[in-house]
Amino acid sequence: MNFADFFLLSGSGLVAGAVNALAGGGTIFTFSALVAVGLPAVTANATSAVSVLPGQIASTTAYRREIAVAFHRLLPFSIISAIGGIAGSFLLLNTDESAFRAL
Repeated sequence: MNFADFFLLSGSGLVAGAVNALAGGGTIFTFSALVAVGLPAVTANATSAVSVLPGQIASTTAYRREIAVAFHRLLPFSIISAIGGIAGSFLLLNTDESAFRAL
């Protein structure tokens, strides 16, 4: 890893954290930066997902009271999201790199 790659990845991590704190969607920065420095798309996707996990846990903890109040409204969306995540993980692990890049 060279100096420019280090700054690109560090900067994208900081920007992604700020974007996720405000509205979500910071993965667009981390994923793009990881692909730009040469990681395969599948590896970059997994790395990006893991890199934003601490922020997601912190947000969930910070909003735990609001989540508890809205639990019954959020439950169907959570189930659908879990099913989509499982299906996406299955597809990610069982397709080749070129198919993932095309999508």
